Amino acid sequence: MVVDLNSYSCRHVRNLIWLLIAPTPLSEEFDDFRLLPNTITERMAMTNEALFRKWDRGVLEEIVSTMSTHRLGIYAEQLLAHFFLHAPNIHLYTHSFQIIRDKQTLGEMDYILDFEGQHYHIELAVKYYLGHKPLEKFEQWIGPSGQDKLSDKLEKVLMHQLKMAKTPEVKLAFPNLKLSSHFMCKGLFF
Repeated sequence: MVVDLNSYSCRHVRNLIWLLIAPTPLSEEFDDFRLLPNTITERMAMTNEALFRKWDRGVLEEIVSTMSTHRLGIYAEQLLAHFFLHAPNIHLYTHSFQIIRDKQTLGEMDYILDFEGQHYHIELAVKYYLGHKPLEKFEQWIGPSGQDKLSDKLEKVLMHQLKMAKTPEVKLAFPNLKLSSHFMCKGLFF
């Protein structure tokens, strides 16, 4: 059973639930993407319907109104962070954790959390790409700005962001966590 988006009146609650239950536009069968399985986020949604009902009565509307920006990526990241922070069956260790070495920022990890006894490092991206032939090539998928390419995003996530969980700085900050790093990609490919 999946949570019914149409049963909520608050658009922010619907957006949050969409982030959790919408399928990824990438192929889940390709292990190299290291995608967070949709079954995990669907369980997060199904087990927190009482929280969504509470927020549907205007609570989330107030919180979103205090956000400094409503750019899609930042909005989605903050919405999900708020959910992870307040869901009773999820423990959010950190959000936007910066990794700094020798006074230089190496990167930032979106989320480190515990859900059902598993420790996750999750990198979120909400992307919209238009593909042109040959569609098998990731560089043929272009974002709305014309500068953003799926190939660049995948390279950044897979070769840099997901590897940050293995840095000495993260191991020192979270010594008792065995992190499983995943990419949570939502959006549409046209």
